[in-house]
Amino acid sequence: MSLIADPLKWKEWYPGADSLAILYIKGKPKGILLDSSSLLGLSILNINDSLVTVGEVGNTATQGMEMGWKVLSGGNENNVVAQWYMDFKLRWYPWEKFKSLFFENIYGAHLERGLANLKELSEGRRSSSN
Repeated sequence: MSLIADPLKWKEWYPGADSLAILYIKGKPKGILLDSSSLLGLSILNINDSLVTVGEVGNTATQGMEMGWKVLSGGNENNVVAQWYMDFKLRWYPWEKFKSLFFENIYGAHLERGLANLKELSEGRRSSSN
């Protein structure tokens, strides 16, 4: 959970975040800047014991997307399940519904790569602490 809830650690596993600037709000790291010219970024909205919720912020944010990670206990004490989700708020327009069909192709590989990076990093930290 510490790798997900801390934007400074996103650079270690979040695809593409290693080259992005950290988004600071009131002097605290809250996310990443996707576009520094428009100040468009992803900012943590909420954190609890098993969920981190992120939303778009900035001058060009559409507020039509929410993203987050759920961390659940696995089948035994040594397993954890991490789910990375994206929730798009679409209107009824046919072109928006049609566009939604492409979201999996656009974002699916990115999310899978990020989860694989997160798994590798967290398992590496677990084995080095044993």
